Amino acid sequence: MHRIDTPTAQKDKFGHGKNGFTRGNPQTGTPATQIDYSYCDAIQEEIANVIESKGVTLDKSKHDQLKLAIQQYVIDGKVQLSSATNSTAEDQAATPLAVKNTYDLASLIIDTFRPLDFESVIFSPDKMFHAVVRNDGVVGLYNSKTDKLVWAVSPDGGLINGYINADKIKGLQYNSALNSDASDQIATPLAVKNTNSRITDVHNIVLNINDKFNTNNIESRVYSHDKRFYLIVRDDGTVGMYNAVTNSLMWGFDANGLLGVGKIGTANIFDLEQFFNDRMPVGVPLPWPTITPPPNFLICNGWLFDKSKYPRLAAAYPSGVLPEMRASTIRGLDAGRGIDVDRTILSEQGDAMRNLTGTFGFESNIGGKSGAPNVSGVFYAVPDPSRTHLAAGTGGDNTTVVLDASRQVPVAHEFRVRSTAFLYIVRAA
Repeated sequence: MHRIDTPTAQKDKFGHGKNGFTRGNPQTGTPATQIDYSYCDAIQEEIANVIESKGVTLDKSKHDQLKLAIQQYVIDGKVQLSSATNSTAEDQAATPLAVKNTYDLASLIIDTFRPLDFESVIFSPDKMFHAVVRNDGVVGLYNSKTDKLVWAVSPDGGLINGYINADKIKGLQYNSALNSDASDQIATPLAVKNTNSRITDVHNIVLNINDKFNTNNIESRVYSHDKRFYLIVRDDGTVGMYNAVTNSLMWGFDANGLLGVGKIGTANIFDLEQFFNDRMPVGVPLPWPTITPPPNFLICNGWLFDKSKYPRLAAAYPSGVLPEMRASTIRGLDAGRGIDVDRTILSEQGDAMRNLTGTFGFESNIGGKSGAPNVSGVFYAVPDPSRTHLAAGTGGDNTTVVLDASRQVPVAHEFRVRSTAFLYIVRAA
């Protein structure tokens, strides 16, 4: 493989000795980069070698062979998948099935066991009954439907609520086993104590899970150990990281993998420069809404700039002088249309208006003849034999006519259009 090295390549585009491509610039006579056979051969063999190294025969009708070869490299790698939920291996990756089984187990425990401030609760599968272990050592059974205590046993094993049928007690035999299914024996206090201990163990497990995992109507959460951060997974597919201290979303991806909140350092964005070039070429004047331009931008004020520091800007403005855009707007170059002729690119043009013409007739009473016209501005007098005049001595005054456009329309020291003032800037690169 090698970088493009044809005569039309852009030299050192990505650093010393690292050429690149250019689309060319007709205005400066810069040609677009041409590709030769050796460069195409290099690209072809780089890709073909990856595909054929996995025993895949190149097929002209298929367009996914490179992807399949890369996937096979991943499959043949060291990382293996495992669906086990109790594995301690460090060279395996958990599958979605392993995560699901773990989640289902945790959900079952949370759904079956409930720790409260004064007691721990274990529900029957249909939620009809639930057993309780209280902080004072009392163990009992509640009817969830009637919300009544069916029976209860004190810490010393005494029955303090409920009853036992006499015909069910045969010899009043005692049993300390936890797994006995005998129906003619009575559990000893030791059995009750051991049962309490087992329930306490389950209670601690549930507390630990509930302490790190949480859910509500719209999202599930996984908390950091110190509770300062938690990861969210929402019903709409959003995944993100919250700062619990500031109660703000630090970053978040939507269901399509788009980063909606947060930011990525420009050093980690591939082809960022090309992205800007495709959307905002260097040299394009941009209207900016403040008096101070953002970083890496210059004001279009007619000043000189360092062409060695900003070579791409110099390609757009070879003279090294930015256009003077203050208090000016942009007009398209005539380019042979015949409306604004004799203009060159980047030439500046002052304001002007079309010529105004008009006529005004009037009478005079000087000796029965017309007198000198009393007019100014766009008005002027022309002889008109058809008009009659007042005889001498019959009265009448000459009239001065004044043209004042400000009596009807807004006026200024120049012709202009309605506009909003922005600061024109260009990207410096």
